Amino acid sequence: MRSTRTKSGERIRWTNNGKYWFDKFAADQACAFFPRYLRFTEGEWAGRPFEMARWQRRIVRKLFGWKRRDGTRRYRRLWLEIPRGNGKTEFAAGLALLLLVADGEPTPQLYSLATEEGQARIVFERASKMVSMSPALSEIVETFKTSLWCTPLQGFFKPLSAAPDSKQGFRPSGFVGDEVHVWKSGELAEVVHEGEGTRRQPLDIFITTAGEIGTYAHEQHEYAVAVQRGEIEDDELLVVIFAAPEDADWTDERVHRAADVGVVAAVEI
Repeated sequence: MRSTRTKSGERIRWTNNGKYWFDKFAADQACAFFPRYLRFTEGEWAGRPFEMARWQRRIVRKLFGWKRRDGTRRYRRLWLEIPRGNGKTEFAAGLALLLLVADGEPTPQLYSLATEEGQARIVFERASKMVSMSPALSEIVETFKTSLWCTPLQGFFKPLSAAPDSKQGFRPSGFVGDEVHVWKSGELAEVVHEGEGTRRQPLDIFITTAGEIGTYAHEQHEYAVAVQRGEIEDDELLVVIFAAPEDADWTDERVHRAADVGVVAAVEI
């Protein structure tokens, strides 16, 4: 990684032989969005500002900080694999709201994806609750049973569990897919992804626990690991897998801790 300086003296970091640069201001703003506008919705932390854990900040900084030469995001897909009980659904809802109101995307169309309606509504309903708990967001986002509507941007966030009957006006700018390990197939994600063609910097977010062999999640896991190892070149995919090595001794407590530390396939910020 190399660095240059602007006329004002600000240092800019570049990577991949000058192909991508790090926008510190954008990364800082994205991280600040969470505690400034969001509140935790459940458990003992309910009502408190959403102060992200270190692993969450690392992901947000990479997603929103690394840019292409034209100023758009480097990463267009996130594969996040993490054990249960680490707040992934709450994190997914926060990312959806960030993309809806603070990403600078005109008329954003965002979706919470799953192959079953009830599953698709989980992240959506968590995001709805976050809006209701935020005076600032409540001023610009209306909550309905089937959508969150951002009036200033004329955009929305909706749950989606089946391909739309009509693709007229279907111009998604991104989606959040939670619990991918229970998806019956990846067909819906592919339909939404194909609809993103006219967007300047769409973002597809996959969040899951480990999937069984033969499932869509396992296929995506294998692809993500190949990218992480450098066996496949895919600059648009950010891989974050919290897991111990496959040959590790599961009875060793150090292995359990390793699964919580995780491995992030990107340059540290």
